[in-house]
Amino acid sequence: MTRRVSALTAPVVACALAGCAPHGVDGPPAAGPAAAPNVTCDGAAFLVSWIEGSPDAARLRLARHDGHAFDAPVTVAQDRPLLVNWADFPSFLALADGRVVAQWLERSPAASFAYGVRIAISADGGATWSAPTRPHADEAAAEFGFVSLVESARGLHAFWLDGREVDPAGQGRMSLRERTLREGGWGEERVLDADACTCCQTSAAAVPDGIVVAYRAHAGPLRDIAVLALDEAGSAERRPFPADGWAVGGCPVNGPAIDAHGRQVAVAWYTEAAGTPRVLLALSSDGGRSFGAPLAVDDGAALGRVDLALLPDDGIVVSWLEGPGPGEAAVRARLYTPDGTRRQDWTVGRTLGARTAGFPRLAACGDRIGVAWTVPGPPSTVRFSVLTPGAR
Repeated sequence: MTRRVSALTAPVVACALAGCAPHGVDGPPAAGPAAAPNVTCDGAAFLVSWIEGSPDAARLRLARHDGHAFDAPVTVAQDRPLLVNWADFPSFLALADGRVVAQWLERSPAASFAYGVRIAISADGGATWSAPTRPHADEAAAEFGFVSLVESARGLHAFWLDGREVDPAGQGRMSLRERTLREGGWGEERVLDADACTCCQTSAAAVPDGIVVAYRAHAGPLRDIAVLALDEAGSAERRPFPADGWAVGGCPVNGPAIDAHGRQVAVAWYTEAAGTPRVLLALSSDGGRSFGAPLAVDDGAALGRVDLALLPDDGIVVSWLEGPGPGEAAVRARLYTPDGTRRQDWTVGRTLGARTAGFPRLAACGDRIGVAWTVPGPPSTVRFSVLTPGAR
């Protein structure tokens, strides 16, 4: 995994070093303040989501983008106690049969700090949605969130951080749990890690022989990234993964991203080990059984908030915020070849490093890359850009 420049990548090196600007920066058709965006691909178009309106009257919206323009948006959830959280945002997944799955958070009446996960499915492109269900069997006065959705031959898998064993003072352990939705309903709930970091995003991807899940673990003061693999029978195994040795007294609220294409797997994450903020990338060519030494991705002022996607040619694109602090920040993206060679750079847009900017999100749709991010207001707005590798 060297950083050499091959003959195949030479035509885009000048663009990579210059930090090419994206094409077609746009905003979804939001009616009012918008934040908490996300983006996925349904095979033909990007699905861009956001939350709009005030916190007390918020609604979750979704619109298709064909690479050139947005269609009219649809409303996924409204008149519900939606929780608007800068770091824990709704997400969507397009299933192989054409249905679309949505997940979001709702406040619980059990306690002022409590909230839970809701999941709904649309069979008509988002025009109508099923009644929401929850993956966690328990609806305790606790925090449930940071969900990852992934499909396998066994069904729809939901992974989340579960706080039912954490008291209101923050004492106790947050667990990583999983449950699978099949034709007959939700299966058995399972604890995959009984002691996970309390508030970092989880991320999951399908590989030929199962699923790989990345999350921030918790071992005393250490908050390093962990990777779990679930095989086709559902058995879970912790996989070796490069350790940073990042000791921090609380949760950094800055989780990893994982994606896979065939047996190619990539994980991006943020660390401040040894007092140095960095965004790192680790690659695997054997389905996540082993990973190479991490590559440094950022340009020296990393704020993290990473996302990642693999392209059909196994190219790897990583997005992150480049600081240096809560003031102005750049939404950056960088493309790598499967051997870790840097191929192309983009400065996608500008935002702030503050929490109100949330997390930029990224997805690949064929050879196009969609990036969505928040620009704090007032009013707060969501921006969306389509990147094309090789375009100048």
